Amino acid sequence: GGGSGGGDDGDAALRGYYDDGAYDDGRSARTQIMLLGFHHSGTSLLAKVLLHMGVWGGERHDYHLMAGDDPPKWWERKDVINLNLMLFRPSADTERDKWYAGHNYSAASVSPLLHRLFNYRAAKVIRRLDAGPAASHSNVAWMTKEPRMCVLLHDFWRPLLQPKSALCVILYRDPYMVTQALFRHWPKVNKRFREEEWLLLWQHYHAAALRGCRHLPTVLIAHEQLVRAPHAAIARLHTVLRHARVPSLRRLSTATVDSIFRAQFYKPTPNYGALNSIQFSLLHALDVGDVAAATTIATTAATYCCAPSMRAT
Repeated sequence: GGGSGGGDDGDAALRGYYDDGAYDDGRSARTQIMLLGFHHSGTSLLAKVLLHMGVWGGERHDYHLMAGDDPPKWWERKDVINLNLMLFRPSADTERDKWYAGHNYSAASVSPLLHRLFNYRAAKVIRRLDAGPAASHSNVAWMTKEPRMCVLLHDFWRPLLQPKSALCVILYRDPYMVTQALFRHWPKVNKRFREEEWLLLWQHYHAAALRGCRHLPTVLIAHEQLVRAPHAAIARLHTVLRHARVPSLRRLSTATVDSIFRAQFYKPTPNYGALNSIQFSLLHALDVGDVAAATTIATTAATYCCAPSMRAT
């Protein structure tokens, strides 16, 4: 496989990547979309977009949601959250908020027994998603999202997916802007996380996500493009997903897009000087839509981050 060809500056932020061996016409399962992204990167917005397009994610009671008729967050399945936290807990030797984010997570901390329990419960979740909505017999795709999935995809979730039906959508945001959003919306982390720790965790999540998506069709979307020009970004996303043979997708009306993006977004000023060389190179590769280069950088980055010391070499 390899990155797709060039395009205008908007296309660079949303680029499909296809491995010829990943898809064929003989797949039996529904298209399985893994929506991946770090905390406060906009995955809740993108989940709403996909759900409005007709992608299946579960019944409303399956989701962890904010209050209200049309909640902006979080559109994450409760069973998926619980499964991911179950895998994080054995590494929990720091404050709650640090292990909760995966600060000290290590796959080696997950015992074979816990892994088998995860496989049993996660396979049930996937079977429920594969079954699709009760009132529909169409071959709609399904998606699930939860930030910790970035770290856990390769070792735990991907072996349970259908290799010819799985697809990754990675939503990324400038890591410095992520840290500022986190400090603004989650003030208590100021006392427990240094800025450098969040930046390294961003690096780790994206390196792990790219590793987990290797040889799968992967779509990259920049948070900045999504919130600055949502109509254009969503139209391109629809085109890319249709090209990846995701079935039964609806085009969103102008009114629907406006309703999803009606909120004002916090937009801190970028500070590239806060990034280390790997973070800067990884962000650049994502921005130009070069999945192959980003994956190569991510492979290198994996040797630098994160557990247990969270210190870059």
